[in-house]
Amino acid sequence: MTVVFVVLTVLVVTAIGLVSVGGVTARLTKAPPRTLFDLDEAVDFVADRLPPHAAGQVSYDELRLLLGWHLDYLERVGIAAEDDGAEDTPGWGTSDPDGADGSAPPGPVGPPPAVPDAPAVVAAEDEGVAYVLGQAGEAGLDIDDVAVVEVIEVEARYLAAIGALGSPVGPRPDV
Repeated sequence: MTVVFVVLTVLVVTAIGLVSVGGVTARLTKAPPRTLFDLDEAVDFVADRLPPHAAGQVSYDELRLLLGWHLDYLERVGIAAEDDGAEDTPGWGTSDPDGADGSAPPGPVGPPPAVPDAPAVVAAEDEGVAYVLGQAGEAGLDIDDVAVVEVIEVEARYLAAIGALGSPVGPRPDV
């Protein structure tokens, strides 16, 4: 009788484990792959592709700040989320690229967790630019507005290259 009980228990536990693992595997198969934004890589990508007008105005440290502020904006509107999966992942919401003010320098970022059947999050491009321009003004950076727009446009090409952008949204249908 004890042997039957042990065998039955093993079968039940195994069945529960297989169903659990199968459910998670099925859910992960349907979820889009996770995309990580590496700020150092983005700075290099953007710096190499900036038009001469903007490249002459923006240092690497300022470029790091501009991209960090744009990431802050994307996080605020729910498009990006800080990657909390790694213990040593630094934060990115800092105005000091060296972290001398006690905050960590910008770091990798990933998309927010996928929610089944959730509506797509859409943000107007000019809102992000306005946010970055406001942050640059508060920090006292002397950068031309056109250069900031060019930085954000090249960053969008980086986001597309790493697969972080969805398909473009067309005009709103008449309701």
